[in-house]
Amino acid sequence: MKYYPQSIGNYWEYDVVSGSDPYHNTTTPLYWLKIAGDTILSNNKSYKIIHRGYFGDKRIESLFERIDTNDACLFRYDIVNKIEYKIDSLLSQPGDRINADRFGPIINPLPPDWGLFCYAMEEKNLLGRTWDIKKMNANTRIPNELYELAKGLGFIFSESWEGSYWSERLRYAIIDGIEYGIRVDVNQDISIPNQFILFQNYPNPFNPTTTIEYTIHTPTFGVPSREGNQMGVFVTLKVYDILGREIATLVNKEQMPGNYSVRFDVAQISNLRNSISSGVYFYTLRVGDSSSLRSSEFQETRKMILLK
Repeated sequence: MKYYPQSIGNYWEYDVVSGSDPYHNTTTPLYWLKIAGDTILSNNKSYKIIHRGYFGDKRIESLFERIDTNDACLFRYDIVNKIEYKIDSLLSQPGDRINADRFGPIINPLPPDWGLFCYAMEEKNLLGRTWDIKKMNANTRIPNELYELAKGLGFIFSESWEGSYWSERLRYAIIDGIEYGIRVDVNQDISIPNQFILFQNYPNPFNPTTTIEYTIHTPTFGVPSREGNQMGVFVTLKVYDILGREIATLVNKEQMPGNYSVRFDVAQISNLRNSISSGVYFYTLRVGDSSSLRSSEFQETRKMILLK
């Protein structure tokens, strides 16, 4: 399981190398991964929440993965289609063929040339030290797609050829509080967003708990902080039923720029425990310059589904 460290707070940054071939290419910082927490999804299994963001872009995606502690198989959950699929076997040895698919739900049975293959175990110098490496070949979906896992570091490298050359290479990581490599400098602080964002809750559908995340940026309006160097804003996050009736207030206060996460737990809200039923609900984030919120700088609503 050390080939895929999953401690909360672990963080990785990757470069992309692309071009006509491995020797004529350009290198660009591509994306980062961070293990943000734990959640139980609709299949009643526990997953790590992995955030993925792209440098130069404000997209943030959420992945859901777990390692089965009985056989060290790595699974990913497709939250849209509500399907769990195997993406690796961390116990694989050279010569092993794994009935798994890195890119989506498997076709069962897999054709003979599909699946994952472990083809080598060796050592490799990376980020200032030597690591034990497991080399894998993924013949599913993308021909000639190779990738590597480092023991104690996780996913470090992949490459593929599909008309041109493409690879992703680890350049920096924080594993259990220890830093390796050189962090990307893209003249931006990815921890302080520069726009308001309301994310889709997860899990969705849920019962009885779901998590809602949002970001607050440094606005041109608002209330100065106590330090006097930032502007705060007044934020409300409320839940409504399908008729537009307010059923819960999750946030109702001034907040400073940053990333926020709120849990909505039906079972812990006494006036909802028995009255709320399965169905469609909505949550709305509003941001303004005072508690009255007579004029909102930002407002967005998303749908979520409760299954009891």
